[in-house]
Amino acid sequence: MIDELHPHILLVDDEPGILEVVREQLLEISIEVDGYKMKPTFTTARNGSIALQLLKEKRFDVVVSDIKMPSLNGLELVSQLRTIEPTTKVILLSGHADKAIAIHAIRLGVYDLLEKPWHSETLCQSVVKACELGYRRRLSEIDFERKMAKYAASLPPERYEQLRAALRGIMLNDKS
Repeated sequence: MIDELHPHILLVDDEPGILEVVREQLLEISIEVDGYKMKPTFTTARNGSIALQLLKEKRFDVVVSDIKMPSLNGLELVSQLRTIEPTTKVILLSGHADKAIAIHAIRLGVYDLLEKPWHSETLCQSVVKACELGYRRRLSEIDFERKMAKYAASLPPERYEQLRAALRGIMLNDKS
């Protein structure tokens, strides 16, 4: 249960050496939310398909992914992630970023796009900011669900879902 209170970051790259470098660079970061400092937890995936399966099983605050990967590239991963969990912040890493890729990434709602080789400080700052936003969103959703649970027993299920959807849109500024 304590693990659930920490920000969750998914690292995705088909090169094990890059995964290890990214993980090592991010090990020292702390996420500060409402005066509390926390160390994030990390999960790694060796390709986009594995990452997509992990994203279906667990909520992540941030995904840091390479763009060029076999099986499912970073842009395809983001596109599919948007149907699963549209609020997850995504940072893409690319050794071949061009204007078309950058525009596509922006249209998909990617939080940041960093070119390889990146500066460790730039990666850490981007991940910290994205993680703080993603984690705050998750806390807001938990608080919202806790508040809505009060109404669950007093309303018919279809009415409860209507109320929940309407209030979710207002309270969380949710587009769905």
